[in-house]
Amino acid sequence: MVLVEDVLTTGGTLLEGVRRAREAGLSVDRLYVVLDRQEGGRENLEAEALPLEALFTRQQLLTT
Repeated sequence: MVLVEDVLTTGGTLLEGVRRAREAGLSVDRLYVVLDRQEGGRENLEAEALPLEALFTRQQLLTT
């Protein structure tokens, strides 16, 4: 299963989604976000061994 989020800030919403998916017996294979605001979310997800891919980071948008 894949979860998709528009904006990643702390990762709380994705962590909650992963928890609920697992409670339903699903396996979460990957997480995708459109924008990583680079405010700790990636680190929080990595601490739970959850693979994350971001289309853009805040830094990329600010330097483009």
